[in-house]
Amino acid sequence: MATDRIVEMTQRECMDLLAANHFGRIAVNDHEGPVVLPVNYLLDGDTVLFRSGPGTKLEAGVRGSPATFEIDAIDERTRMGWSVVARGTLTDVYDPDELERARKLPVAPFAGGDRHYYLRLLIYHVSGRRIELPEGVPDGWYTPTGLGHVWLDRDAADLGL
Repeated sequence: MATDRIVEMTQRECMDLLAANHFGRIAVNDHEGPVVLPVNYLLDGDTVLFRSGPGTKLEAGVRGSPATFEIDAIDERTRMGWSVVARGTLTDVYDPDELERARKLPVAPFAGGDRHYYLRLLIYHVSGRRIELPEGVPDGWYTPTGLGHVWLDRDAADLGL
């Protein structure tokens, strides 16, 4: 039975997941060190586009700072999921033509408020991984309680998970 549950995704799979989703986390450095902030985004070509108000994200974009963007999904019941990480340079959108085009795109922050600045992550590397069930796991595998994994009311420690 295989125990390695991590599968590397292709760049195309990663970009498809970035295109299909609209909530992620941007990681930048501020004066105290790394900070991770949630954003609603849109994949615009090969870049991540999102809106911001004044503050940490905008300051990082104006500086042209390195940044990392992450999206994921996990099913805690089955312990399966995936994660995509995009690394790049964060820039603010200030060119009048580019800004006009960005304003026409459906990038709407859940939080609302004054978020009229547009930021773009220029991706230079993207990677992703999926966590899958190992081969040989019987049907009926589930996690009904916080007591650990069980399979048909028996302890599943022998499954190597």
